[in-house]
Amino acid sequence: MGAMQRRKGKTIEREAAAVLETLWGISASRSQQFCGGNGDGDLKTNVNEFHFEVKGRAKHGVFHFLDQAKSDAKERIPIVLLRENGRREWGLLIFLDDAIDFGKISQAFTKKPQTNEQV
Repeated sequence: MGAMQRRKGKTIEREAAAVLETLWGISASRSQQFCGGNGDGDLKTNVNEFHFEVKGRAKHGVFHFLDQAKSDAKERIPIVLLRENGRREWGLLIFLDDAIDFGKISQAFTKKPQTNEQV
């Protein structure tokens, strides 16, 4: 990786850290990593349950899907569910500034595990 690509990576990671602080109040900074081999994300945060990878490109194809959902959603939160052929896992795309509202709303619908008393 050349010096220009490393500089771009640093810039987008710093920008992502600032966005997390602004929108969610998460303290974040760039991590020191070398090819991600030891399981470190691109950002160190005060939330151990999250692993953040930051991807900056001239164009991400998935934003086409988010833009379509936003256009169709009117006042609702645009969400894209996606799965590649041959994969079992599903992905969820959402704009970062909608994520807190998504979390609050989705908690009301999260399926609670049954306890022995409920069976």
